[in-house]
Amino acid sequence: MMTSIKVHPTIPRLTAYIAKIAAAISISSTSFLLFNPALLAQEVREGSCYRPIPTTVYTCFFGPYNNLSRVTYRGGSEAVVKILNSRGEVIRSGSISNQNRDFNIGDESGVRVQLEPKSPSSTTQFSVTVGKIITPPPLTSDAVKRAKVWVDKRIPYNQGVAANANGDRTNNSSGYRTDCSGLVSMAWGLKASGLSVPNTVYLTNYARTLGSKDDLLPGDAINNRQWGNNGHVVLFVRWIDKNQGRFVAYEENGGAGRAIESNLTLVWKGTGWDIPQYRNHNPWFLERKK
Repeated sequence: MMTSIKVHPTIPRLTAYIAKIAAAISISSTSFLLFNPALLAQEVREGSCYRPIPTTVYTCFFGPYNNLSRVTYRGGSEAVVKILNSRGEVIRSGSISNQNRDFNIGDESGVRVQLEPKSPSSTTQFSVTVGKIITPPPLTSDAVKRAKVWVDKRIPYNQGVAANANGDRTNNSSGYRTDCSGLVSMAWGLKASGLSVPNTVYLTNYARTLGSKDDLLPGDAINNRQWGNNGHVVLFVRWIDKNQGRFVAYEENGGAGRAIESNLTLVWKGTGWDIPQYRNHNPWFLERKK
């Protein structure tokens, strides 16, 4: 679940100040940078600072954060980094230069990150990414492995044909229908009932709805729960870029005529999830096998 982060009051003033300086001396402020966000928690935040005037003593603040444990820094010079608690007391400190540094502050809440270049100049720029260290979820699951068999074998899309988990043709009362919901039914290990496996509407009887894209794990489904040819469901494999909603999916795709690996985008549209690549199939629901 997303958490709100308060912006330190100096940051908006600094941004306006930077814009004026940059316009005056034709210098662009540095862009925000992400460094391996897959290794950081969901409350990752990024920021950048720019020090345009050498005579100005400037310290950059980020935060507050909860359970912060890693700072990733990229800059033109070594910097002093300090972690301050909610009372403004320094609880961790050290030098950092173009690297990750773990501070292991545990459950401390409301901390701020203070960064100050040791040798600033008129072109000093630096950027920081902060967050918790986590063990990322596995990139594969049993469901993903089973679905990959159909993708690798390029099993043809056909609503009137059934195949087993190995992709071999079966009679119509066993195996799984070789369409989108049939692939997910097979991946989830539902009963092999041939052409009678659940369609996109009835597949929801075997699933629970997830509340956020942050909850998605490999092997979950993204389903529009519609009837007939308007219905479609894909199997979530992994994120390409979670912030932008880009992900890899396995699906039996009628347009492609076979099981494929696809790159799709999941976007929240205020009232539901949207996949722009399927403009006539929205909204979508995030599901996990019960």
